[in-house]
Amino acid sequence: MIDTLRLSEPIDVRRLRQFLAVAEELHFTRAAKRLGIAQPPLSRAVRLLEASLGAPLFVRAGRVVSLTPAGEALRDGVRRALEEATRGVDAARRAHRGESGELRVGFSASAALSILPRLVRSHRDSFPGVRLTLVEKTTAGQIAALEAGALDVGIFRGPLRHGGIATRVLLRERLVAILPARHPLAASKRVDPARLAREPFVLFPRAVAPAFHDVVLRACGGPLRVAVEAAEWPTIVSLVAGGNGVSLGPESVRRLAWRDVAYRDAATPARAELLLGTRRDSRSPLVESFAATAARIA
Repeated sequence: MIDTLRLSEPIDVRRLRQFLAVAEELHFTRAAKRLGIAQPPLSRAVRLLEASLGAPLFVRAGRVVSLTPAGEALRDGVRRALEEATRGVDAARRAHRGESGELRVGFSASAALSILPRLVRSHRDSFPGVRLTLVEKTTAGQIAALEAGALDVGIFRGPLRHGGIATRVLLRERLVAILPARHPLAASKRVDPARLAREPFVLFPRAVAPAFHDVVLRACGGPLRVAVEAAEWPTIVSLVAGGNGVSLGPESVRRLAWRDVAYRDAATPARAELLLGTRRDSRSPLVESFAATAARIA
């Protein structure tokens, strides 16, 4: 039985490939030509392999060559092993190119209203072998998850200065005033954010996105009279619709089409930055390929 054979020396892959060529051709000269070597060294390699296994692999009757039961068993095993090795090499190359594996991507609610759907679709089209796991988190939550290694990439509001996280600007959006539809300021095409500072304000807590919170305050000439705090833009817009106050946000929140809300351009040069963040020490091809896709469509 082939599984009871004992090897007297290691068998390298090259020798197994040479055996397989002979086993498939059943002709030493044709196998040697296929391998690009002379026939005598091939015959010698097969004899050494048989000696290592302690069993004959071929029956040689003149010019006719056939496999022994041991040769048939080895042929089938070598085929499977080489096929698996080829798949492993291909998988390693795809992983090195960022073409396979899992990528954990954090995103803020406003990113889902702007660049995220196009970014995900474009990356899936270019890298179908990559599994994207999307996790919605606040800016602060994404930064903490990146630091802890729980996320590979974050898409959040900036600006951000952080020694351990590298960022790239994806979008710079204009700001819009978010008003109850019947608010007097809704009659204007453009609204000075300083006028919003006199109104009850609906805003996210500073801890959620400190940098963008400060952008809003500076645009309004702060401080603000915050009536209600909420962490996500759909909630903020719904609270404005319910008459709880006004707000100021990135232009992408216009996609939240509430009947009782009016969006008006804000008369300010301030912009809402959307950043892509990664750990500064990351060397992942998956991260780099995703960042390249983001840069291409931003």
